[in-house]
Amino acid sequence: MTSLSEQSSDEDIDIENQLRPNSLPVTSEEPSLFYAPSKVASICLKRNVYLAALTIFSTAGGFLIGYDFGLVTGAMLLIDDQFNLSHFWHEFIVSSTFAAAAVASIFGIFVADLFGRKRALLLVAIFFIAGAVVLGASPNKEVLLVGRLIVGCGVGLASMFVPMYLAESAPAHGRGKIMVFYMMNMIVGVLIGSLIAGSFSEVAEGWRYMFSLAGVPSVIMYVGMLFMPETPRWLIYHKKPQKAKKSLARVQKKDAADEIFQTIVEDYEEYCKTKMSFIALLKNICSSRSVILALIVGGSIHMFKNLTGINAIIYYSGNVIKQAGFNNSQAIWFASIPTIGYLIFLLLGVFLIDRVGRRKLLFASLAGTIVALLFLAGVFAFLNERSPTSSSPYGNGTCSFSHCLFCVAAQDCGFCADKNSSEWLNGVCTLGVKDYSFYRSDNHTQCSPLNMSSSSDPTSAWFFDSCPKDPLSPLAIVGVFLYLMFFAPGMGPVPWAISSEIYPTWARSFGLGMSSFVNWTFSLIMSFSFLSLGDAVGPTISFIIMAGFGVTGFVFLFLMVPETKGKKLEEIESLFKKPYFLTWCSRFSRKKLSQRTNSQLSEDEMILLNGLEDSELDYDSGES
Repeated sequence: MTSLSEQSSDEDIDIENQLRPNSLPVTSEEPSLFYAPSKVASICLKRNVYLAALTIFSTAGGFLIGYDFGLVTGAMLLIDDQFNLSHFWHEFIVSSTFAAAAVASIFGIFVADLFGRKRALLLVAIFFIAGAVVLGASPNKEVLLVGRLIVGCGVGLASMFVPMYLAESAPAHGRGKIMVFYMMNMIVGVLIGSLIAGSFSEVAEGWRYMFSLAGVPSVIMYVGMLFMPETPRWLIYHKKPQKAKKSLARVQKKDAADEIFQTIVEDYEEYCKTKMSFIALLKNICSSRSVILALIVGGSIHMFKNLTGINAIIYYSGNVIKQAGFNNSQAIWFASIPTIGYLIFLLLGVFLIDRVGRRKLLFASLAGTIVALLFLAGVFAFLNERSPTSSSPYGNGTCSFSHCLFCVAAQDCGFCADKNSSEWLNGVCTLGVKDYSFYRSDNHTQCSPLNMSSSSDPTSAWFFDSCPKDPLSPLAIVGVFLYLMFFAPGMGPVPWAISSEIYPTWARSFGLGMSSFVNWTFSLIMSFSFLSLGDAVGPTISFIIMAGFGVTGFVFLFLMVPETKGKKLEEIESLFKKPYFLTWCSRFSRKKLSQRTNSQLSEDEMILLNGLEDSELDYDSGES
């Protein structure tokens, strides 16, 4: 039986003879993958230009993820006004993106393996194109929901397929830079999305333009990917070695292409020997203590990342800032300021992650995030105390808030404030709607439609989404900025970096799929509960709860997450023979015992010390 590389030999020689001058036929003894420049120019771009094109078109998926994240907070403020959304529908529309992404991440594992990485990226572009069309033309909230579900599928699949395509296509020496370019493209997408949202914030139905413009990079991505190759690894695994060599030759130098081709072939032949069904894979995972422990660590780090509120802050930053006393347009523009800070500090994290290590960066970032959440809680408690008080709060419990700030944070409640000279003083918190066409007077009728429309300078004003602006309201913007500044460098890149390293090769696809599923699931939970939580307990308690999740996560992850910096994948696997805190305890106990002389140790202590040293040796070397 011939090997896969032998089967491709004659076919590859025929292909190369078509690309070389007639005077230089290729034989099996000659160096392969040598292309004459005059022929190459008519078939494909030069290697560096081709690699640049491959990178740009594939990472457009990252740009589209970032663009959607950047504009949705501003777009939803305008959509709230147009469709008069309840908090439930606001959360439903926002969180539907994460629900679709979570489901898509599960099915995405099979799509990429069955149809190829290139076709998978074409599917991503199709989802984003369809989403842009549906969202831009939405006549009601139900169609808007369908559009967000379509975009969610694109987000979930892009987050998996783009890194996969780049990792399998890019040269090893440039893979790190290309992955950084992917992250930068996502960051630029967030920035552009924020700026687009601000630019259309005062345009009639500006949210339609925001969503529709996503179709432009989506179409560019689709057209560009039509001319890009399939990854060599997928081609070899699907018995297309001649196409794999041709794909490698476009981005690799000759010697490197030969070596990589042979390595992939060997991996494929080893894979064929160890190939297992999905049921067998699950059995092996369940019987492997190290994989179970890795799954716990990989899942929990994404769980706590989301429980500290990152997606809630990003998606609802406009609402948070608006509650502090800013109008729609101001809230949309001010929300872009923390976003720019997030981009800058995320780049800092990419720079530091291989220099200071995963653990140090993770826990420094998480500690700062907890402090920022407590700062936000304090800011809103402070602003609430400074906001106008309700002299006669509506007594049935629905709107029984004593201050304006928490009153307007609750759904269906508004605040009618009395004006004294240029200052807004006390008023009443009561049931009502945004345009004050419905108003529960409760002996306080100044905000009735008749009074508000008949007076050129009414003595009262109706506040539904935000309170009268306080001179210290910008502290809310500072708090959001501090949160994103601390979160971005560590909690941003580290969870994904660790998730990509801690699983053995045979379980990596499953492990990454589960990490992605946990990430999107808890993104869904937080985005679907943030406004409702604010309704129930107010913004101050909401931020304290998220800070509590952060403290819990800090303790748990500190005990469970090992340092993976500078370690080979095989070495990292050995780190999960037992929980990290047990290893730390063993080292501490050994250090204490070794400080005492042998004459000071009892026989039992000597046995314990020898056992700890043997255990430490096994752990460091990866031996069972």
